[in-house]
Amino acid sequence: MTADSYPALEQVLGTLVRTARANLRGTAAQLGEDMDPASYTLLGYLYKNPDVRLSDVADAQCVGKPTISRQIARLEKMGLVERATDPADSRGQLVRLTASASEQMHAIKEQQLGRLREALASWPEGDVARLTELLGRFVSDFLSATRD
Repeated sequence: MTADSYPALEQVLGTLVRTARANLRGTAAQLGEDMDPASYTLLGYLYKNPDVRLSDVADAQCVGKPTISRQIARLEKMGLVERATDPADSRGQLVRLTASASEQMHAIKEQQLGRLREALASWPEGDVARLTELLGRFVSDFLSATRD
């Protein structure tokens, strides 16, 4: 990549991030008007990682345990999350989506995949695979560079 490519990359990434934020707000609203993007992102994590300890959720979301406990309590009151005793350690708690929330998240994820398929319908499968590979590499390298 030449030095001249970086401003174009920054512009494309800016557009992608703004579009993703707007889509996230709209997607979150599908779960109710009280649903904010951060809570929706948390539900997405729990959808992919059922029966997870609170401390693991906090680590994955890059927040402290008190913050994640408040977020989980709010989602619990909304009927979207439930807690269970950890069978491996009775002192610990596992968190999971309720059956209803899991069904809603599944429907939303299917809708999102449908949008991706529609948007990239004219792309050869190899291009989609390459984009996925390059974006994964970008995210990994970008996170490594910004953690230092």
